[in-house]
Amino acid sequence: MSHLLRLGILFGVAIAGFLYARTMTTVVSVEFLGLPHDNNPRLWAARAVNNQNPNVCTECHQGMYDGWAGSAHLGVSCEDCHGSARDHIEKARHKENALFPLADAKDLCLTCHAMIAGRPIDFPQVDPAKHPVELSGTLATCTLCHTPHNPGVPPEFTHTLDGRTVCLNCHGADKWKPVPPDHAKRTGDTCLTCHRQKEAK
Repeated sequence: MSHLLRLGILFGVAIAGFLYARTMTTVVSVEFLGLPHDNNPRLWAARAVNNQNPNVCTECHQGMYDGWAGSAHLGVSCEDCHGSARDHIEKARHKENALFPLADAKDLCLTCHAMIAGRPIDFPQVDPAKHPVELSGTLATCTLCHTPHNPGVPPEFTHTLDGRTVCLNCHGADKWKPVPPDHAKRTGDTCLTCHRQKEAK
């Protein structure tokens, strides 16, 4: 009978030790770190919001904001691509140097637009291996043809190319129909990479 009593005591001590260890582990890993279960949601809710509303960007970037607000990127906030803007905004408001470093634009765009089998077929996607890599001897970036704040392929042109092989004869900076300001550094070799002749109906 005494061996059963000893076994019962040993079993009871083992259970008590397990419960004590479990309690201490919870206390050390949760309460000791300052995040008890009952207060955790309140602590997170009390944290200051670090993200900036895109409306704040209109203080300096109204034109870009207007283009973005009517574009396919409307659901993508400024900080999704540019990163945290708090320091940038504060420095700009105090007339300090407010440089805003960006990640490589091509890598950034491919985060959402690289061709992946699981993405919807109508979602704009590119295969980086097949998309233009170099244009006129210059490494091509997404922003060479696409404007991130108002993305999409530029409009088709309605005239023929017969006898009009040099686009900049008419579309140079001081010509009949100048190119937009963001096209100024592009050569005539890049025009047909983005622009397509409208097909006759």
